[in-house]
Amino acid sequence: MKSYFLENIDDVKSLEREISTLLPGQKNPWLIWHPEDVCAYVYIILGQDPELVVPAVAVNISGRHYKEDELILNFLQNLKNKVGGKISDDA
Repeated sequence: MKSYFLENIDDVKSLEREISTLLPGQKNPWLIWHPEDVCAYVYIILGQDPELVVPAVAVNISGRHYKEDELILNFLQNLKNKVGGKISDDA
């Protein structure tokens, strides 16, 4: 598994609304689909996390789609354009 994050979001309500706009009909966790199956799981992190500036979004890429970075980074960039924050990864 590989993870990307969008950290330091100011408005959680706007964040939830924008994720739901980009990934309609879902709720925490949201799913990013590859043509035949789930590519990644999207979560909002609200509690304390020593590794992140919360609130944050975590996108966990499944092992099968480990190389789908472009799909995930496009999603996070679109979200960042709406709600701000900083994109990071687990490396």
